[in-house]
This record gives sequence, structure tokens and C-alpha cells, in this order.
Amino acid sequence: MGHLKPYDRPVTFPIEITTSVETTAGDLETFSKFAGRELGFDADTAVDLTIDHLLAKDNLILVVMLYHQTDVEAGGTGSSRLALSADLAGKSFWNAGAKGTYDNPIVPSAPDREFPLKTVVVPSLKITNENFNLAVGSNATQSFSFRSVNRLIMVKGQVPYTDLKVTPGLQKNA
Repeated sequence: MGHLKPYDRPVTFPIEITTSVETTAGDLETFSKFAGRELGFDADTAVDLTIDHLLAKDNLILVVMLYHQTDVEAGGTGSSRLALSADLAGKSFWNAGAKGTYDNPIVPSAPDREFPLKTVVVPSLKITNENFNLAVGSNATQSFSFRSVNRLIMVKGQVPYTDLKVTPGLQKNA
């Protein structure tokens, strides 16, 4: 403390990565997505969803994409985001390992799609906690907590979803 010299501290394994998601509980759609029963929910054939369905899942993947613009500035989310900010003109982006450059976003005829600055991937998530809260005068909320060990990957730019679903998935460079 008190100086800027380097210091050495050994890493203690396993490195635990935790995250939580809180949603407004309007229906069971979010619960069914986490439990891997979304098709049954969409087809209206899901008879029940229990915490056991969530506990059986151990291959969940958290993907966080960090962008330059807000969703409002970009005019949408996901693949419908457009590079509309003048700050992006001439800047580089990465998409699936290929480098590109944004054109002039002031030209409204054909604005570029905006790609994330970074993609954070946490594979092999396992649910540890689920909570449902309801208070008088407010919306019901549902919280989900997840845990993974020793795997957090940060990639510059966009990572295609197809690269996340293959086995063994993203791996550290040798």
C-alpha cells in the first residue's frame, strides 16, 4: 500500500464466476428459456416447469456484448443495430475475427451495422438460486443466480453464436 511498484500474489483455484439475472415476472417464458424448454412453451405443450428442470442444466452460456452506442442511438438491438453515431466514422471493428471499418454513418442511404467492441463469454453456467418476489403495488420479479468455475473469455469484437454452440467451443490461444 502506498506505492506503485509491482507485487506478486498467487492465484487461488478454482476461480469462481457468479452472475445473476433479474426479470419482471410477467409469465414463465424466461424460466422456460433457462430450463431449455422454450420449444414446449412456444408450442403450448409444456405441462410443468420446476426448479428441477433448471438444476438439470449445466451447459448454459452467458454472452455479454458491449457496444459504443446505446440501443436508442443505434436504433435497435442485436443484428438490427446501426452505426449511426458520427464518432464511429472511420473506426475499426472486428466481426468473427475479420477486421472492418465503419463508413460515414451520416450518409442515411446505407448505414453500417454496429458490431460490439467486446464480447464476454462465460460457458458452463450452473444455476445456484432462483427467487420469486411479489410486493403489493409493484410488479413481481424473478431472480436467477448462476455459477461457473475457471472459464471467462473476453474477445475483441463480435463472436458468432455458431462458434459458441460447437464442442469444445471457444478455447484459449495456445
